[in-house]
Amino acid sequence: MSLLTQEKMVKLTIFLYHKYFDETVLSLGKLGNLHIVDIKDEIEEGINNLEVSERYHVLRSQIGKMELLFVDLGLDISELTPILGDYDFEKNEKIIKQLQDTSNNVNDVDALTNELLTLYSYTKAQLEIEEFRNKCGTTKSTRIIVGWVPKKQLDSTTEVLNNSTNG
Repeated sequence: MSLLTQEKMVKLTIFLYHKYFDETVLSLGKLGNLHIVDIKDEIEEGINNLEVSERYHVLRSQIGKMELLFVDLGLDISELTPILGDYDFEKNEKIIKQLQDTSNNVNDVDALTNELLTLYSYTKAQLEIEEFRNKCGTTKSTRIIVGWVPKKQLDSTTEVLNNSTNG
């Protein structure tokens, strides 16, 4: 019989300059140990929460279209990793349209599918950033992230934060 024990947790409040936000969010996501707290529960004077953006809805729509195409093509995308890269709405829409319109030209389908897999990873990363952002706060020059990490993993979390913000 095994007993469950609680892990000691440490609360972090992270203040980042806007320019480091995306990279930091992805790095923390890859580490996978931050239990984010919705900033709405922590708001203080001078801090605003970030609202769901129009961009979130655009990204969600594109992800949905891409996932339907992958199902139609019989591809399993469950193992794809989000990658911070060059997200390009118009390019995504063009590839989606071409794949939807391509009938029996296997060469075109293979090339377009490979490109779409890469674009999906970029788009998924952007969507995850937007979802994370909705739980964060902002001031004029910073983003604020509040969350909990296991005490045993505090050093690795601090290292990730230092690497993603250049110190």
